Amino acid sequence: GFTLFETGHVGVESVLGKMKLFQLQPGPYQTITRELKVISVRETTVPLENLHPKTQDNVTMQNVDIDIRYMIQPNMVADTLSKLAGDLSENAEGDQVVGERYVKRHALEAIFKAAAKYDSAEIHKHRDEIAADVTSELQKSLNKEMPGVFVIPGATVRTLTTDSKLEDSIRQAAQVQFETQRAEGQKQLAEAQAEVRLIKARADAEANHVIAQSLTPMLVRKMEIEAEASFAKEGTHTVFLGNGSASPLVNVK
Repeated sequence: GFTLFETGHVGVESVLGKMKLFQLQPGPYQTITRELKVISVRETTVPLENLHPKTQDNVTMQNVDIDIRYMIQPNMVADTLSKLAGDLSENAEGDQVVGERYVKRHALEAIFKAAAKYDSAEIHKHRDEIAADVTSELQKSLNKEMPGVFVIPGATVRTLTTDSKLEDSIRQAAQVQFETQRAEGQKQLAEAQAEVRLIKARADAEANHVIAQSLTPMLVRKMEIEAEASFAKEGTHTVFLGNGSASPLVNVK
């Protein structure tokens, strides 16, 4: 028979139960006289769930779920499989991968170290930092023991839950902070609106004062005469005329 290695996979050959320490590149291979294992070298995700690391203030987390993404260098598959004594498993995509248990063990240490950097009341704010810390620490740990074999592209923190009572306290504290900020905002808005009204009132008062100062008796009388003349032009009316004292009535046609 034949086995086909697709792109993103390599083959590991065994003859009479003895594994050869080299990789077969993508392509078709006969399997009549040998056993071939198809190994994925694509990025694969390793979920680590229901973990209980301790925070900086020694509080045990209720639940932490993190996904670790890792890859193995294609030219290191056979040698790594030999050194890790058959650490071969199937991932979520149905591919066989090398080193998953090994990566998990080192990832657990990295996760516990990352969680210990943060206080229990603040750790929920640092998902991205924890993911970055885990990625960096895990890569260093793997490189120290097996340099040039594994690559860690990143990690994702899916769940980060402290004790339920502490969670309630955190939510209450956040609500108090929100209400305080909203009240402060409303206060500032009210003060600003009051300031606008005060400025407008001052402007109106100053305008009225200027108008009052400009209305001399002669100007007032001139305005009266102009108004009376304009009114008289509209038809037959009885109009008061005079010099400011008692005035006769005049019929205007």
